Amino acid sequence: MKRLLSISLAMILLICLIGILPLSATAADEDAKVTPLEEGEDGQLIVDMAHLLTDEEISSLTKKAKDISDAHGCSVVIVTSPRLDGKTSTAFADDYYDYHGYLSDGVLLLIALDNGAGSRAWAISTTGECIKSFNESEQEIVIDDIKPSLSSKKWYIAFDRYLSGVDRYLSPYVAWYWIPLSLLIAFVVSFLIMLIFRSQLKSVKMQSGARDYLRAGSMKVTVSRDTFLYHTVTRTAKPKDTGSSSGGGTHIGSSGSSHGGSSGTF
Repeated sequence: MKRLLSISLAMILLICLIGILPLSATAADEDAKVTPLEEGEDGQLIVDMAHLLTDEEISSLTKKAKDISDAHGCSVVIVTSPRLDGKTSTAFADDYYDYHGYLSDGVLLLIALDNGAGSRAWAISTTGECIKSFNESEQEIVIDDIKPSLSSKKWYIAFDRYLSGVDRYLSPYVAWYWIPLSLLIAFVVSFLIMLIFRSQLKSVKMQSGARDYLRAGSMKVTVSRDTFLYHTVTRTAKPKDTGSSSGGGTHIGSSGSSHGGSSGTF
């Protein structure tokens, strides 16, 4: 009887240990995880994880971003974040665009309040056709325009001006069938103009030389010399090193997608 009781107690103890071990492992795994940043829904155009904007400002910017996105056939996105979680601002911007359900063509502006080095950072990530239609020189113009507002924490004004700049530089969407149609129209118009000009020149006869336009004995060359009139000097400006921003060039994100863009601090 005592032996049977001992075996029963041992089995109960073993079952309890088996049940506790997975729970302990799960708890340890949860403790090891880093709490992820709050994220917006997939496809959301204004994602304010740093809480820089009011609800009314987010609504106004979202409408403007959607109108611009619809007009140009791409996703125009603004993301704010309190930190970068160990990534560069460029990598953070690329990854956020690639993993949150945006179109294959698009541009994203990231504002990070802490880049890990005690500075506030910005980054622009472009993908698809927007790599060419919103290039680095145009990005620099837009950023220079909004940087005073960013530095003075006038976030809404900065983002509103940014969206206007993107709208100005993005190439408008043109349906593919308009290209051959435009070429055909241009050819027909040019052909008609050529026929009109040709009909006006029927009285003109081709001359093999200039003899008929000269009066005999009226032209005598007494002096002949070569005169140097001008020279051409080409100068190339040395690029300035501002140290405030950098062009990322075309690169591949962690998802395998190609990106362009630029980044810097403010």
